Order: sequence, then C-alpha cells, then structure tokens
Amino acid sequence: MSMLNPWPFARSGFNAPATLAEIEAAETEIGLIFPPDLRAFYLLSNGFDGTFDDTSAYIHINDLEEVVALSTGYDACVDIGGLIIFAGMGGNYVYVVDTLRDPPVYGGLSLFASNRAEIDILGESLEACLKSLSESHSSSARSGLA
Repeated sequence: MSMLNPWPFARSGFNAPATLAEIEAAETEIGLIFPPDLRAFYLLSNGFDGTFDDTSAYIHINDLEEVVALSTGYDACVDIGGLIIFAGMGGNYVYVVDTLRDPPVYGGLSLFASNRAEIDILGESLEACLKSLSESHSSSARSGLA
C-alpha cells in the first residue's frame, strides 16, 4: 500500500484522518499496539467504507471508535486475546489483526470462534489482506457469486 496512492481505485469512502493521539488512545483502551501499517492507514483515514479495487470489492474498515467497541465487546476477541477487529462487512464475520503473532497477521474470523486456529489468515500486512480479499472477490465475480 503505497502512501502516495494507497488505493488507486478508491474514489470515495475515506474519512478525515485520525491523529496520532487518537490512535494511541484507542490502543490504550484495547490494550494492544496497532501494527505500523494499520497506524499509517488511520493517519490517512479514520475508517473507510466503499470499494477499494478495480473489481469493486467492498469493505468497511472501522473507525477507531468502532475498533475499540468491537475489539473489547465480543467474547471471541476477549477470550482469544491479542485481536484487533479492524473491519467487517456486516454479519458475524470480521477482519482482525492477530497482534500476538510475530509478525502480526491479518485475517478473517467468525465472531463465534473460540480459538486462534480459527483465524483465516489473509496476509502479514494490510495490503496483503486487501489483495487477498480483492482476489477472492474477483474469483467470486467470475463464478457469478459476487
């Protein structure tokens, strides 16, 4: 994700940037440190809601207030530990950063999950995660499922 042109196909959906103080406050509330690329995203936009690639893949990246509420409010996150819920698309499946792995990994997780092994790993960076989601959307679109 180049900071010069982070999402070249996204035309809208960005929010005003978060401040470093707001990011640090969110980290303090959830008791976890964001990976550097997630911090960089929030300094660009405090959340996102829209399509992010040329296949019209949609994602809702939570604003910091949502990150705190979701990451501290769901048993799956609290019980498994070390998880930041950073995105979702509605329903009972969310996108998380597992901060207890080294390096942290991005993945998908059912809110009914009970252990770390249930995380569907999508990549070791926000960019890799979004690329994986885009490729998945593109495959679904070609098969008529999107």
